Amino acid sequence: MSTTVACLALLFPLGLGRIALPYQGVAQASASEPQQDLRESSLDELIDLLPTTNGEVWRDEASGDLQIHPAVTEIERRLLAGQQLTSDQWKRALLNSQAIQIRRRWPADQSLAVRMHLPRWLCPAEIRLIPRNERLKTAKGGTLVSASCGTYALSQSARQLYQQIGRLRPGEHRLEFDVEVERGRSWLSSASRGSDVPQQLLWKGELAFDVLVVPDLEAAMPRAQDPSVDEAVRDSITVSFSNWHFNEIEKRTGLVVVDPDTLKYPLLRTTALSLKVDLLHGDEVVESRQLVAKGFVIDSNSVNRGPGGALAFCPFESLPAQLEQREADGGEWTLRVEGTMDNVLRLWQAEQVFRGVITIPVSEAIQRERERAGSTSREPWIYLPSW
Repeated sequence: MSTTVACLALLFPLGLGRIALPYQGVAQASASEPQQDLRESSLDELIDLLPTTNGEVWRDEASGDLQIHPAVTEIERRLLAGQQLTSDQWKRALLNSQAIQIRRRWPADQSLAVRMHLPRWLCPAEIRLIPRNERLKTAKGGTLVSASCGTYALSQSARQLYQQIGRLRPGEHRLEFDVEVERGRSWLSSASRGSDVPQQLLWKGELAFDVLVVPDLEAAMPRAQDPSVDEAVRDSITVSFSNWHFNEIEKRTGLVVVDPDTLKYPLLRTTALSLKVDLLHGDEVVESRQLVAKGFVIDSNSVNRGPGGALAFCPFESLPAQLEQREADGGEWTLRVEGTMDNVLRLWQAEQVFRGVITIPVSEAIQRERERAGSTSREPWIYLPSW
């Protein structure tokens, strides 16, 4: 078991939860054994096939094993073998994989942020985005020395997903950057990587992004107008139950879950769900929480298998555990869900925001959880902060 996995195992036992880890923490497909049908593919063909950094790894539903996209495995093999990309190929590879993202529209009252997420096929490495505008700051993705602790690696990667680089005046801007991609050092043995790869500068080039700075956040992230959005969000809300600790006392607890079904409702792939959830007993609000549906850190808890997945959950201590077995009357318990603008710029897949208000009987949310999760256990519910 790797040091990364061992470190995470201190937080929760392996086998109970399925973990979506960065490069160093998962069983790697051998870089020397790519999918046979991609061996003869050109570099341009491989780059066109590259998934985004959020789609490089998935879990096989039948076996439960982690699967790595074959284009990722093959392009990694070629880079380790010394094959070089042209400047144009580097640009396409980094942008196609969304290793670097800057929003097209940005509010004037907030510092411009950059998303950096190192692709698996490049690890370990550091990408440096150096602005030619001296008023802006440099952003980095990855690291020159791979982490030996999975918890630290997740935290480091999360910080790089939203890097504020400076304010811009309203209007159109063409932002030019010098870009450096440098291969780092891995704490893994050379035998594990298949070869002894030295630390080296792989590419130095330039990228440019067009950004329209608009007056405010609502102009940058408009309200979702699709008439079916209320129905889609309602379908995303369920109530599950789990053993939870409050003040070192374990108790059976209701969890409000936001798990959008992006196959059934494709508009949820690009809709920010930053939700204020009130738990009401009759007309009285007894507990309130803020839930933001984010890209997967822990993938086992979601029952959605569509693209653009996101997940949020939070315990509600006031929710009676007896409702799980229908041992109490749930008719007086409801959830009031209101869409907000909190943290929506951090949801990089989002182009619009849910701003409606819906009311859901808790009994309906419990039943929907049973229907969606079926016999699949969602436990343990594991929280690792991503910002």
